[in-house]
Order: sequence, then C-alpha cells, then structure tokens
Amino acid sequence: MKQKLGLFFITLMMPFLIQAQSQQNLTSNKNFSNAKNQTVSAKAGTTVYLDAKGKVISATLVSNANYGNAKNQTVAAKASTTINFYTNGTVRSACLVNNANYGNGKNQTVAAKGGTIIHFYENGVVERATLVNNANYGNGKNQTVAAKGGTEVHFYLSGIVKSATLVNNANYGNGKKQTVTAKAGTVVEFFESGIVKSAILSSNTNYSNTQNRSVNVKAGSRFVFNESGQVVSY
Repeated sequence: MKQKLGLFFITLMMPFLIQAQSQQNLTSNKNFSNAKNQTVSAKAGTTVYLDAKGKVISATLVSNANYGNAKNQTVAAKASTTINFYTNGTVRSACLVNNANYGNGKNQTVAAKGGTIIHFYENGVVERATLVNNANYGNGKNQTVAAKGGTEVHFYLSGIVKSATLVNNANYGNGKKQTVTAKAGTVVEFFESGIVKSAILSSNTNYSNTQNRSVNVKAGSRFVFNESGQVVSY
C-alpha cells in the first residue's frame, strides 16, 4: 500500500516536478509570486516549487487566497492546501474554499464542491472536479452520463466525459458495439470517441479478449477494453 501511495504521489506531482527548476523547504512562512506577479504566501514546513524565473508553480498556502484560471474566473483556494499554477500564472489545481461554478470544454456548468480539489486545463476549462450534486454530461457518442454528486468527474479538453461515477445503472457500448451495462455507484471510463474503456458490470456478461476468445466478465468486477472492444484485463 505504501508503495502504491508513493507511486500515486509521484504521478500526481510529475507535471510540477518537470516544470520546477528549483525548490525551497521553508522553516517559516514566506511570500513568493506567481507568473502574474500575485503574492503567494507559502506555509512553514512545506516545500515550494519554482520555475526558471523564480515564480511559484506549486505551494501550500498560509491562508485562503484568490487567484484566477485562464478564463479569468476567481479560484478561492483554501488555507493549508496545495495550489498549483501553470507557468503563465493561471491556476492548474487548487482546493476550493466554497462551492463554485466553472465550465467544461462544452461550456456546461460544473458545480464544484468546496473543500475538494479542482483541476483546470491550461485554457481554463475544467479537467476534473468533485460535483456538488448529481449532474448530466455527455460522452463522445452524445449519450447521457448521469454523474453522482460528491464524486469526481473527469473531462477531456473538448468537454466530453472521460470518467464519472454513475447515479444509476446505465448502458453504453464497447468498440464492438456490444452493450456494456455499467453498475450504479461505480466509475465508468470512456475513450474520447465515447466507447467504453473501463467499467464495473451490473451482471455477468461475455465479451472477447485480444485472442478473440470468449471471456466471462463477472458482475462487480472491473474490466478494461481496448478501442476495438476487446477485453485486455479483468
């Protein structure tokens, strides 16, 4: 478990570590600035990551503070949580002080929950967020994806759903145009084309693997398709 958590942390931090040219381990609170020359008050006992120009790309905040995404929308970031910036100074991710509305790539409202982390693409549209309430969005086949409140929804840059936790059982299709009945309360993941990449089934179902052999996927177990609709793991 510790190894898995370590790998998760490294994966999460990788974009910032790549951009970072230097870092400072703070013994006291200290003020820095981002690329928009906004003050970033970083907390003692944490590490600040800076770009080549000495501007903040990642820091843990001393107190609540307001910054902006690339849509010039205010992002009220919570004290004692980490905020991450793109190299142009716009917010990449932050933990929200309160519930707040933003938009995905289809200009649909994403009501993000206070006290959770929201991630933006560099153009300011939502990449992923934890929803305040149940909300309907669309996959790449224009099928409704009823996403559950209190869970995280992921979008492609286009605004198409990448993954979501379902409110109810729902039928979608794989790359072979076979029905995939995804179970309520579980995460379904789509390719950008709208075909199912990964799901947990509500009932036992037969599909084929990459050797075109029949595979009985059990209800309640997660499986993964390739874009051709073949099961690659289960």
